[in-house]
Amino acid sequence: MPEKLPNTKAAAPVHAGAVITSTAVAAPRKRLATGTLASSPPHTPDPRPLKAVDVRPHLRNDPWPSKVLRRLITVPALLLVTALWLAAGVVVLPVFFVIDVATRKPLLWCRFYISLAFIIAGQIYGIGGMFVIWLISGFGRNYQRCNDLSARWTGYWGKWNVDVLRRVYNMTFTVEGSEVLRDGPTILLSRHASIIDTIMPIGLVQQPHGVRLRIVLKHELLYSATVDTIGHRVPTAFVKRSSGNQERELAAVRKMTGDMHAQETVLLFPEGTRFSPSKHAEIINKLRSKDAAAAARAEELTHVLPIRPGGALTLLDELPHADVVFCAHTGFEQANRLENFFAGGLYRADVHVKYWRVPASAIPTEQAARMAFLHNEWRKVNAFVAEHVAQAKHA
Repeated sequence: MPEKLPNTKAAAPVHAGAVITSTAVAAPRKRLATGTLASSPPHTPDPRPLKAVDVRPHLRNDPWPSKVLRRLITVPALLLVTALWLAAGVVVLPVFFVIDVATRKPLLWCRFYISLAFIIAGQIYGIGGMFVIWLISGFGRNYQRCNDLSARWTGYWGKWNVDVLRRVYNMTFTVEGSEVLRDGPTILLSRHASIIDTIMPIGLVQQPHGVRLRIVLKHELLYSATVDTIGHRVPTAFVKRSSGNQERELAAVRKMTGDMHAQETVLLFPEGTRFSPSKHAEIINKLRSKDAAAAARAEELTHVLPIRPGGALTLLDELPHADVVFCAHTGFEQANRLENFFAGGLYRADVHVKYWRVPASAIPTEQAARMAFLHNEWRKVNAFVAEHVAQAKHA
């Protein structure tokens, strides 16, 4: 039997498009009850407005030549790909329509082409907004205005992306507990199952609740022009997952946690990569030769990968008074790879998202105990996914 999730008092589920509006959750802004394992100061409202936090010391500091060179490649490439993709639609869409009709598919090829057109063009949309903000904030010198407008625009842009996918693929969303991310700062540990679920928290959390996300992302996303731009306005750690210098990567995570505001959360995908049965089996085989106990714990997880502890433990060390929020979600399992979109992986997907919050006072301070705590909470993520996957099979 799947494990039951903790009994956090969440608002009633919100369905479909309404979930990502500013009025989606009306629960009172209060912290959960504290636990007993570690001391935690009483919550007091942050007197500063979010825009007053000077995040510049905590931003990624690329040398200007490398940053300019990278963007001289990525931005023109994005413009070219967008122009070619939109122009090709005149020829490609009629062909895809014929294929969809002939194969009796619900316009899956057409939906894929249209959704990718919106997403690609949306990258330019995102960059354009950031460029305008840079101009009207005095070429970025007025950091308070730049902070405020960049955070607002990032939330709006994330919501726009979620809306596009929801409408093109006729998806529904049921979200519980997202209000627990208010009144932080918090650490958000989220499941990673799809190539698109990294944008989901921005659309479902930042825009509706006014919570700014600082995010740990893979280094390769620096070559997404929009992510690159946002990641140099909001503290973001772009880490190399296969780096031989783990301390350097963790130092980037530490840097981006400084001076956290009560309306901020640090988002980490602690699995390190998207779940798949083959990756799960590969990780277990590697652990068996190194750590039998860790392999046994990993085998308990059937729908998620085990947590890679470096990033999560670093965040707990750097933010000892931050509560931890876990995010379990299901509905993206059939959109793990690009080819899944042709097969209809997102068509009429029923996405369920659950957030729950563990107070800092209930989190152990000793490393082995912290690992046990993280694993136990991650088992609840696994149980949530297993339960909904089983329900979908019997629907």
